[in-house]
Amino acid sequence: SLSRCVFLRALYLHYNSFSGAFPPEILNLRNLQVLNAAHNSLAGNISSVTVSKSLRYVDLSSNALSGKIPANFSAESSLQLINLSFNRFSGEIPATLGQLQDLEYLWLDSNQLQGTIPSALANCSSLIHFSAAGNSLTGLIPATFGKIQSLQVISLSGNSLGGIIPASLLCGSS
Repeated sequence: SLSRCVFLRALYLHYNSFSGAFPPEILNLRNLQVLNAAHNSLAGNISSVTVSKSLRYVDLSSNALSGKIPANFSAESSLQLINLSFNRFSGEIPATLGQLQDLEYLWLDSNQLQGTIPSALANCSSLIHFSAAGNSLTGLIPATFGKIQSLQVISLSGNSLGGIIPASLLCGSS
């Protein structure tokens, strides 16, 4: 029934004992800007959800959500923070996340993510912190990450990445 609260701007449900399927309709409430349902026992697949353009802050960390990470992000999105850490998401990191120009924090730690890190994430020109530690990511760290001038933290420990560390990430390199 929360999905009928069309004027809802913020929903804080974190650190409770909510269980069962996460109601995906919440993610497309047209006025919702903040959703924090972290540290519950919410489950289900949210991969086909269309994420509202008004959302700025989404924290669904430390639940039991599964399936693929939603890829239905709009270039007009206002998202600044996405925290999907400590769930059961699988598949690849969607390249469509690279459309999020306002995204500052992307936390995908401790899921079951595979594949390579999409170089399209370098299009997130406001990105400050990218973390995808504790997954099964392979391949290289995209050299294009060096063009994100705002980037301060990259955390990728506990994966199967290889190759060389891109010189573009090192201070003073051009």
